[in-house]
Order: sequence, then structure tokens, then C-alpha cells
Amino acid sequence: MNITAEGVLLGVCWFLVASWLFFLLRIGMNARDVEAPGRAHLLRGYLLGIVGLALVSAFIGFVVLAIGVGAIFPSMLQVSAPLACPAGAFDVVSQSYSYKPGQSGVSRTFICTLASGEKREILWPTIAYAGLIYSALLLTVWLWLGKLGLRVIRRGSACQPGESNGQYDVRQRHELQSRLARVRAILQSKAVADKASATDDIAERLRQLQSLRDQRLISAQDYDAKKAQILAQL
Repeated sequence: MNITAEGVLLGVCWFLVASWLFFLLRIGMNARDVEAPGRAHLLRGYLLGIVGLALVSAFIGFVVLAIGVGAIFPSMLQVSAPLACPAGAFDVVSQSYSYKPGQSGVSRTFICTLASGEKREILWPTIAYAGLIYSALLLTVWLWLGKLGLRVIRRGSACQPGESNGQYDVRQRHELQSRLARVRAILQSKAVADKASATDDIAERLRQLQSLRDQRLISAQDYDAKKAQILAQL
């Protein structure tokens, strides 16, 4: 069976689209199980984790695979031919050279031949598209191996003895919800204490106001107006 670069690229695109739709579904389901205060923390953790993996994948995809391995095996870069040379024929031209007696090397040039016969060198577009493709594939495979996919990668010491990755996720969600419940309880008790303190302060101010009224230091009209103002703060 003759496998073309267009067929490989199409298969890669379908794999990436299906995988990321699945990952988004998993993220949505996990976020749904967490209450609103912890949902932002959970989503932020997912985002930071994906960004970190994306940076590592980009380094490996561009520097190691597209530039390093691609220089030795140029066939690895042909996956980017439909993008780097969409309207022409993609070709790799290899040329041997000797830079000193007994030392030789091979230079490779990536050529896009247009329908008009014009030839264009497309080395850097080829490397850029290939690096992007391999970076996306690496990131997606890592996510499949991690908690968003098949959970092949375990969490090591984070898991308790005999605990699976799925059980670990459930335990983490329960612990997060417990921490949020404790925080809400602390905030609620603090609010009650603040309200009680405010009530005591108002009672003291009312007593002082009554004392001023009894000593006839303020008029009845001023007393009533100030009393209403203090009571409005309850």
C-alpha cells in the first residue's frame, strides 16, 4: 500500500482532533465533580500542566526531531510536505561534499517545484511545520499516557500502596472538597464573630448615647436622630 505524505498528515490531524475532544470532555467531567470554589483551581492546574508539557514537547519536536534527527533521516520531514509545498512537488536533493582530505559530508536541500517549473528552496518552512507536527503529537501522546487519557503513567509516591490512578483522582477531589468545606466554615465563623462584635459595639454606643441624654448634654431630637443612625447599622 502506497502511503502518501497527505495521507499521513490527514491521519495525524484526525488523531489530534479526536484526542483533544476527548481531553476536553475529561476536563469538563472532572471539573463538574468539583464545587465552584475549587473548579478554578482545578482548571488552572490543568492549564499549567498542559503548558509545561507543551514547552517540553516543542523543544523535543523542533530541536531534537525536526532539526537533529531530520538532518540524518530527511524522510522524517516529508510529513510536512503538504504544508510546506501545497501547490507543487516536494523533493529532497542530497549532495556529497568534502571539506578536507579524508573528510566528507552530505548537504540536503528541500525543494518545492511549482506547476510552472519554478523551484523554491523550503528548508525552514519544512523544518517549522515538521517541528509543529511532532510537538503536537508528543504532547498528545503524553496526555494519553497521563491522567487525561489511559493513565499509563502513575504518580509514584503520590499514590498510596495499592491505590490506582482512578482512586487517586477520587481521593484528591474529596480532599479538595474537604479543604474547601473547612475554609467555608472558618469564614462563616469569622463572619459570625465579626457580627457579634459589631452588635456589642452598637450596644455600647447606645449606652453612651443614653448617658449623654440622661445628663442633658444632647437634645431629645439629637438623641433620636443619632439612635436611628446607630440602629441602621445593624
